[in-house]
Amino acid sequence: MQKKDKPSYKSEKVLGKIFREIDKADYKNYQSTLTQETVYDTRMIVPDMELYIAEARTLKTQYNRQLYAHMNHYGIQTEAEVCSGFIIKWLKSGKNKSKYEQHDYAMKVINNFKSTWKKRFEQEFLDASKTIDKSRKHYIDAKAAAWYYVAYHPDERMKDMSVEGGFFSFPWCVYEYICDVAKRNKPKEKVNYPTIDEESIKEGIKKLAILRNDAAVIDDDEEDDMFDDEDDHDYDTLDESSDDEVIIAPTPGRSSIHRVLSAAGKPVISQANSGNRGSQDKTASQTLTSTSASRQTVLHADATEEDIVAALLGNTSM
Repeated sequence: MQKKDKPSYKSEKVLGKIFREIDKADYKNYQSTLTQETVYDTRMIVPDMELYIAEARTLKTQYNRQLYAHMNHYGIQTEAEVCSGFIIKWLKSGKNKSKYEQHDYAMKVINNFKSTWKKRFEQEFLDASKTIDKSRKHYIDAKAAAWYYVAYHPDERMKDMSVEGGFFSFPWCVYEYICDVAKRNKPKEKVNYPTIDEESIKEGIKKLAILRNDAAVIDDDEEDDMFDDEDDHDYDTLDESSDDEVIIAPTPGRSSIHRVLSAAGKPVISQANSGNRGSQDKTASQTLTSTSASRQTVLHADATEEDIVAALLGNTSM
């Protein structure tokens, strides 16, 4: 097995014969044989796949970035190597690890990574016993087809020109479901690249939300109206109070300002005695709950500038 510190011999077993048939030169320029182009398999066109395409786009981006981070961390050059486990050349050497240990550790991490994404796919289809609910087979197929669509359809691939945007492996975390769909379907005749229009994808988002009972479905215009209504509600709450806004003006010798809302929802400003902060807050709270507290000057919202200045100077004769 090319271990220089061990005795070697010519193996007559199948593995040894295959090993000798492979020319090392075949691997020198292996990257030149890789491609970022592929043919979309039309067997992966299934009903309701548009429900999951928008979500699949987001998940694919997350998956690709995480996979690329793993490749950089372990010094693996291509997606083909990291997914197959056959590392042609390590770009980084593991600290205090042999190549075997480095490979073993990296592959455990990658396999766990793939397993996590598979669980993420299956999560919504689990029944009470934590097994796949076979009655939802239709939607499992649709979701698998959507994952394949965003990774392999040429229109989808053109939208992301980043390094990780060229990756293919996202749907193969759930290869069992991909292969199951492909085996049961036949290729569509005279259809090379069936494209699902954006309107259908947008409608799919709403249908999926209803299907999952996860959130109310709101149109963009309705969403704007909703926020407008909330704003109106806030202003209405303030308008229900008296037209006279009460400001408790400070008296001389007071420093810390506290701003709160009165019972009617209007802003009230008060200054509490300086000193202990805890007792200060308590004093302010007590002062604010009673507008008839002693040593307070009450000004109405229509007070003139002279009235406010006089109150700030402690002139209570007004």
